[in-house]
Amino acid sequence: MICRVFGRAFKTTVVFESRFRKMIEFTKIHPSYPWLSFPEFREAFLWLQEERSFANRTGGESPEVSTNSALESEKLFQKHSSTQADPKTGVIGVGMEDYEALLFRMLTFMLASGEVEVTSSSPKAGEERDKRWREEFLKKNSQRFQEVYRKGRKLGEGSFGAVYEVAHRSNETSIRVCKVIQKTSADKVLMLHELQSHDCLKIMVLEAFNLRRRVVGLFGSLTMPSAMAEICAGLRRVLLAFVPAPSARSPAPLAAAANEVPKVHAQPAPAPQVLAPPAPAPTLLQQQFLEEEKAAKQKVQDLVKRYRAMNGGPMNRMQQIEVDNLFRSLIKTAQLKKMEGEEEEARSQALAA
Repeated sequence: MICRVFGRAFKTTVVFESRFRKMIEFTKIHPSYPWLSFPEFREAFLWLQEERSFANRTGGESPEVSTNSALESEKLFQKHSSTQADPKTGVIGVGMEDYEALLFRMLTFMLASGEVEVTSSSPKAGEERDKRWREEFLKKNSQRFQEVYRKGRKLGEGSFGAVYEVAHRSNETSIRVCKVIQKTSADKVLMLHELQSHDCLKIMVLEAFNLRRRVVGLFGSLTMPSAMAEICAGLRRVLLAFVPAPSARSPAPLAAAANEVPKVHAQPAPAPQVLAPPAPAPTLLQQQFLEEEKAAKQKVQDLVKRYRAMNGGPMNRMQQIEVDNLFRSLIKTAQLKKMEGEEEEARSQALAA
């Protein structure tokens, strides 16, 4: 029944958004099917492949599914299946949300290849409001950047702008990082994605950082540079080196911190250190065991990289089990060799005595 509903949604409508909406509605109507086992997943996947092949043909012959589609369905099931079983039914399979995401990606690729088309329907009032939210914000926001934020010390300066430590005047304990980009230099940045919200304002989003950001304020005018403030938590090491503990900062004004002069404190005399005796040098058997353990880890890492490159993502459950078994067997073999060497060495010492 699951595959028939998804197949019917795939067949009867040509609107991209409507198909995905039907998938969402089905999960709400049928909460008793949170998982898809492999037979259900394979049937639903082949149903979609049949609909694609049927839509691409002009004749009315019965659709046929190749063996490659069946093998592809098995690979997709292993890639998207969960490692934990459903607590109610005990079935290990693909969750409904993962299956919807898979269908969404398939439809996206089909949209790019021209197999499906998006027909724009009559826009709703909410959609039009969402499109104009930046313009509405700029009309309502008459404050300047200095009126909302208190600028602190300068953290660094790049080719296209400077980075400052700022805090909202209503809550100065929340430290943020603000990067100011001049409008004259904004057009030169090829790695930035521009969202033009006004003729005199460009919101710059750094794609290279690949982080979740929350724009807390947008300011702009013909003479004033645009600014984007973002939370320090989650930034890369470059900014964390300047702001090691944002939550532990004192609520003192940041303007004073920007002009503070570092003080030189007298260093107390170092306490006498008691050196521990050096660790004994590892024996030849221990060195061999460490080398074999290192080689085993390298083999496992190479296998993990090969599986991830093959899947285009994380490993499935069977591959994880295979990697764990390989690592255990290699370590066990190295331990047995070490034990045999220790026993042989003990026998040699006993004979020599």
